[in-house]
Amino acid sequence: PDTARVVNAMGNAHSKLGQDEKALELYLRALSVREKALGSSHAEVARSQSNCGMVLHKLGRYNEALAYHQKALRITEESRSMGAEHPDAARCLCDLADVYDECGEYTKALAS
Repeated sequence: PDTARVVNAMGNAHSKLGQDEKALELYLRALSVREKALGSSHAEVARSQSNCGMVLHKLGRYNEALAYHQKALRITEESRSMGAEHPDAARCLCDLADVYDECGEYTKALAS
């Protein structure tokens, strides 16, 4: 988990610098480390899924972004420590709505 935290922070820095391809590479690496260390249904895995979705959205890779955001939402909603009423679930829904909005799928954006 510490390795994933550092790699994720590096991804954040690259994203802020507009180096989104490098950020994606690092976010995917952090996701892999977290899945191996924590299991696929851990809150940190959901956050990594969300980070991947955010940068894919920035890159215009909307279908991939939606898939990552949907996984993050599923993990968050099914988590015993979080659930559907947790602020992270609301963030996931906003992220999904943003991508749907960008794609012109306004009905889906509103449903999110």
